[in-house]
Amino acid sequence: TPFVLGFVCPKIYVPIVLGEKELEYVVAHERIHIKRLDYLIKPFAFLVACTHWFNPIVWVSYALMARDMELLADESVMKLSDVDIRGSYSNSLLALSANNWKRHMKICQIKVPS
Repeated sequence: TPFVLGFVCPKIYVPIVLGEKELEYVVAHERIHIKRLDYLIKPFAFLVACTHWFNPIVWVSYALMARDMELLADESVMKLSDVDIRGSYSNSLLALSANNWKRHMKICQIKVPS
């Protein structure tokens, strides 16, 4: 899964197996997170949630905030494009999700002795 890492000078990390269009969309998505300072806000919100670990409303708020951050980044990428990319962007998200699932399945395979 692509992500942003670093507090002072954030960098974008992406999986090796990405097509040209997927890479373009992923980088644009992660740049939105950097522009909006999501990489700083989300860890701070997580610390707040950990401090109030006993309060389920805080955890629900954190989960909704994280979801909203992702949806806003997705929407911003689509708005920044001159053409309608909803279909190809959705396919890219699906491909990333499917590749991630396959990768985890390969890691989790267990060899049974014959």
